[in-house]
Amino acid sequence: MNLKEKIQQAWINRNQIAEGFYNSYLSHNEEIKEEAARRLSLCRENVCGFWDETGTNPRIAVKNKPGCILCGCNGKLKTSCMSCECPLQAVGETPRWTAVMTLEQEQEIEKIKQQQ
Repeated sequence: MNLKEKIQQAWINRNQIAEGFYNSYLSHNEEIKEEAARRLSLCRENVCGFWDETGTNPRIAVKNKPGCILCGCNGKLKTSCMSCECPLQAVGETPRWTAVMTLEQEQEIEKIKQQQ
């Protein structure tokens, strides 16, 4: 995947990337952190063969950061995104972990929290 394709893919997934960044670095929600850690440990088992711990595969969007070569995502951000799921479904396999809620549900919760 060349740089242009990485940028285009990041733009398409910008809401989920932002969610993963927020949950990973800014949120203090322990349930989210526990779920993210569970997901990341499943990825690191590399049962599927798509995990790159070194982040050196050219398909990884963030160079030298562990991630999934199937979707190209940074592992920490992807597993911290509660509206994201393991990308194995794209190749006809059962995902190792699934979304907890849709992005729309999460945005609705954020709207309610801001109104309080």
